Amino acid sequence: MRVVMYNQQQFLDALRRFTRVLVSPYEAETAIHELVGSVTGVLDVSGAGVTLASANHLRYVDSLGSLNPLVEQLERCQEREKSGPCYDAYLSGDIVVATDITEHLARWPTYATMAAEQGIRSVAGIPMQIGDEHVGALNIYSTDIHTWTKSELDVAAVLADMATGYLVNASKIRQHEELAAQLQRALDSRVIIEQAKGVLANQRKITPDAAFAEMRKHSRRLGLKLHDVAERVVRFDLKI
Repeated sequence: MRVVMYNQQQFLDALRRFTRVLVSPYEAETAIHELVGSVTGVLDVSGAGVTLASANHLRYVDSLGSLNPLVEQLERCQEREKSGPCYDAYLSGDIVVATDITEHLARWPTYATMAAEQGIRSVAGIPMQIGDEHVGALNIYSTDIHTWTKSELDVAAVLADMATGYLVNASKIRQHEELAAQLQRALDSRVIIEQAKGVLANQRKITPDAAFAEMRKHSRRLGLKLHDVAERVVRFDLKI
């Protein structure tokens, strides 16, 4: 049975890397890659993999370690079977450990069998969540029967929390950016419509409200967007 304490210096180095990366704009994949790389290095494990939630299902995203191809297969097995430590950690919000995977054949038949046949003996599933935000889960793999210490699990949870925090904030930032872009497009469209009202009112010697009503009638009749009609009026490409 293998019992290993985490590498404190590598853990501090990982925290510093995360701190630098998380305050800079970058793709979410970078945060995930940093997470699995840091976990395998700090805990000196055989591999680690991450699955993220999408439409209430877990989807494999990334993996690293000396057993990387196998880790990817196991992560995809959990995705396909909806069963395994990663899935249980995601659903329960609790850390799920298997000191000896062969003792969990009844719990995760397909996954545990595949892992045991390929030489994986121990697994830990770490939930990736902040508050009510369930993002996914991190899986840690060992080729030895392994007693996961509280320190190891705490370290893995801290690194997972940092990556989760970025993913949640990045998602909210994207939502705000998309909303701001929508509002800007609406404002730009309104400006064009106001300009077109003035042009048409001047051409037809009618009030701006009457000009607006005419443009709306024209857009409905031709099946065009009001904004498109307004643009053509402003460019003098359309006569109403």
